[in-house]
Amino acid sequence: MVMTYWKILIQLPIAILCLFFFLRIMGNKEMQQSTPIEVASVVLLASMAWDVIFGGQYIIPHLILMMVVLVIVIYLIDWLTFKFALSEKLFFGEPEVIVQDGKAIPSVMEKNRISHKELAAKLRAKGVFDIKEVEVAVLEISGDLSVKKKEDS
Repeated sequence: MVMTYWKILIQLPIAILCLFFFLRIMGNKEMQQSTPIEVASVVLLASMAWDVIFGGQYIIPHLILMMVVLVIVIYLIDWLTFKFALSEKLFFGEPEVIVQDGKAIPSVMEKNRISHKELAAKLRAKGVFDIKEVEVAVLEISGDLSVKKKEDS
């Protein structure tokens, strides 16, 4: 029984960090309006509850311990990202310019796996129907697009 608790204390933080890592690899467009921490928390909590309810692998005290460890790890990540810019960049990434002077930047589109049709749809959602109207568009860490239109001369 004690071994089970130690396995939770060791394996759960590793699983959380791995999940954050894989969410970062997935790219900003997958996140939409959520941060990696929010997405991972929801996924992990749902998975833990599922295992307790349907898997029978864990008992309620294990679930409580897992949730406490999850909260502690999330708190530590929040604290690290608040205190250190490098950890914020590591966990959340950085906004990227995806359109400059009316032209899409292919390397940013490829890195974030955004097609021209997806970019056009995101621009239309911002009220831009022609990419040539855009001075700069930034793909935010949330997956949203910030757009600055060219000023009429």
